Amino acid sequence: MCDPAKGIGTAKQFDKAEDLEAYVNFFVASLKPSGFMNWRMFITNDFMEFSEVDHFVLMDDYLSSGSNKETIEEINIKDVAREVNSTFIAQEASALEKMEGAEQEIKKLLEANSAEDIKQMLEVE
Repeated sequence: MCDPAKGIGTAKQFDKAEDLEAYVNFFVASLKPSGFMNWRMFITNDFMEFSEVDHFVLMDDYLSSGSNKETIEEINIKDVAREVNSTFIAQEASALEKMEGAEQEIKKLLEANSAEDIKQMLEVE
């Protein structure tokens, strides 16, 4: 888990996948949605060197082509948040509701006006 912009990060080792999942869910549930873009989370095997992970975080590329290749998996924080972060869930529902409302307004406008009327409304002088 890291915040590359602040140059901070931490590594944790888990014995069971359930413990990892619980930790990720708890962390993401406690984040403010504005902080999602700051944090990145990765899963690696126990043999991955920190320098490999650091290089991957900074360069988005694997440092070596040896046995560690493709053993870094990034967790999509927004995907997790859609299940566990109540603030993010509410924000997405509100945005969807507004989008659906705008679509309805556009449909009403199209039904009430001819193509020529709409063209005149959109013309900028």
